[in-house]
Amino acid sequence: MGISYGNYEPTERKKREIKENITFAGCIQFYRSKEHAVGKYGVADSSYKGSFGFDKFDKKVCAEGLIGEYQDLKGIVPKIEVISGIKKYLCAYLSIWPPNVEGNQDNAKSKVTLYVKAEEVLTQLANNANIEFVCSDSNIIINGSSTINMVLNGEAKPLIIECKGTFEKDVFIEAKVKGESQILGRLIIKSNAVIYKTIIQPVELSFGSTENFGIPDISHTTFIQNLVKDFNNKSFNQAYIYGELALSTKKIALNKSEFENKGLLSTKEDGKLYLKKDSETDQSTGDYNDKIEERYAASLVKGGIEKKKAEERLKMSVKEVLIQFDKEYSFKKDGDTKYTMKQYQDKIATKAWNDPKVQKAYQAYKISKSNYEVFGSNSIGLNKAGMLHFFYTNDIHAGKNPESKVLAYSSISSGIAHIFESAIKSQDANSVILHELGHSLSLHHSFDREDLGTYSIKESGKRYKDDIEKEIASLEGDKKTGYLGEIRILENQKKNIEKNQKTNANENEIMMLSRLKGKYSVLQHCIDSKNSFEIEYFESTFIRHLNSDNESAVAIEANSLDVASDRTSMSITEIDMKINEAKEKLVQLQIERKNAEEAKIYSKATNLSKTQENYMDYYQDSSGNTNSNFERKSYYQWQWCEMQKTGKQNNYFKEVK
Repeated sequence: MGISYGNYEPTERKKREIKENITFAGCIQFYRSKEHAVGKYGVADSSYKGSFGFDKFDKKVCAEGLIGEYQDLKGIVPKIEVISGIKKYLCAYLSIWPPNVEGNQDNAKSKVTLYVKAEEVLTQLANNANIEFVCSDSNIIINGSSTINMVLNGEAKPLIIECKGTFEKDVFIEAKVKGESQILGRLIIKSNAVIYKTIIQPVELSFGSTENFGIPDISHTTFIQNLVKDFNNKSFNQAYIYGELALSTKKIALNKSEFENKGLLSTKEDGKLYLKKDSETDQSTGDYNDKIEERYAASLVKGGIEKKKAEERLKMSVKEVLIQFDKEYSFKKDGDTKYTMKQYQDKIATKAWNDPKVQKAYQAYKISKSNYEVFGSNSIGLNKAGMLHFFYTNDIHAGKNPESKVLAYSSISSGIAHIFESAIKSQDANSVILHELGHSLSLHHSFDREDLGTYSIKESGKRYKDDIEKEIASLEGDKKTGYLGEIRILENQKKNIEKNQKTNANENEIMMLSRLKGKYSVLQHCIDSKNSFEIEYFESTFIRHLNSDNESAVAIEANSLDVASDRTSMSITEIDMKINEAKEKLVQLQIERKNAEEAKIYSKATNLSKTQENYMDYYQDSSGNTNSNFERKSYYQWQWCEMQKTGKQNNYFKEVK
């Protein structure tokens, strides 16, 4: 999510301006339950179980940087700081379903009881007042009296909100002293004109000595039925997402030894089967996912398994060609011009390609390709339209190893979750799976500092130290990332011109050698990528660059070149002028940086288990200790939006209007 910015309100502007006719100075805060009104979360807030969406910023459980995700209310300043050094009123958010829609045909989701409380602001007048709650849309009504007598710091009082129909724009419920215009509090109800529906397709995997290419339908287990209930009543319902259980659970039998031979599964010292070996990177989980997805998709299509097997044979034949070619071919990417010319004169690519073993492997490839093309050109992929999949198995105990086992996992935005035996047997299995489905709809962990990024509060029009440092980096470059700044790029251009001026080599020969080096580098890249090389690129990339070693055959794209261009539209004098200008600007920026003010930068990520209840958090803290107060049951309102966006973009959802 990266860095985002907000407007900074200097301290001297924070004093609240109060009109003379206002008799009561307090802010009206909205809460989801009476327990929530006194700061309880997780297990401690036993009244709230996620049956409706409610989100309110609280520094006790929210990362400071998340304040940028909440709309503030101007003209009312709470006495208590929202985060250190900042006092502002942040609005709470609610999701409430319209009546008589799919997923809410009993209308149970159309009525919500919230709690409201009067809290102190910077300037206090009367101790109590009659507070009137006004809705901006007639589709939202308040049951009972919409006016409540409220006392500053008194007991929270119930407010029953009912939805009578759909609304396309967010609705406000605003609190005012009866008869006065000053807004003292605001609740934002997210638009519900569109409800999102998805089919939840469970797939049971079994790993044994044989593979069954049929996919029988089996009855849903109680575990699956309860999971979907929680999906609709304790989690994704908060984001206006309804999950309909597929007609049946699918089942697929796989050959365990095949996955073991590929290094995707291994049996540990405890005698249990785990996903991926300890020495492998997390990429193997992605390889496992791809393998499962491919096999399942192929099994659903008539002739799909045969085609998938033919495709795998074709992939192996491509790999074998690259393996044999590698034995005969050798090229140094960092070699100089003389080295490249020598390789060209020796016809290194042609000789390697004409080797009998290479040609034998290539003939085998052509046979495999012919067999594969019998099945047609359409690729087989899993149809995810309007669906979320989760694959579960009792045969794999967990991911990783006994010391750090992974109960389940999902690739970000994939629409797929993988569940292992340890999760299925967990007392909190449903929340584990709902957590993974959150990942499958683009959500990152609440403690993921790199992906969630930061929020910076800046005064409009003012330059801060980090702004200046970005400009300096654009000139200097960055050694850690290898990014070349403007000065380095100009200096390299100058060196290339000077180098070419010193050589008597023919320009056409220079161009040819540059292209040859690019060609040889592409061939080497294909070899280096042989384990994951895509078959569709074999002929368009590898074979095309092999045609011959003469100049006319060296037709490669500019981004394949491994050398900097030796041409420039500027002279050395013009380049020197630009370098001097850039260096002068750099000196000025470095001086400006010394006196620049540091922006207030806040992380959007929490510590582990800090949220006490967000679905994308963990129960354990950074020391591995379980937070006994933790209970997954809520998503932030900005997470609602992220999941809706991903579901629409990837076509996992259908809209119900």
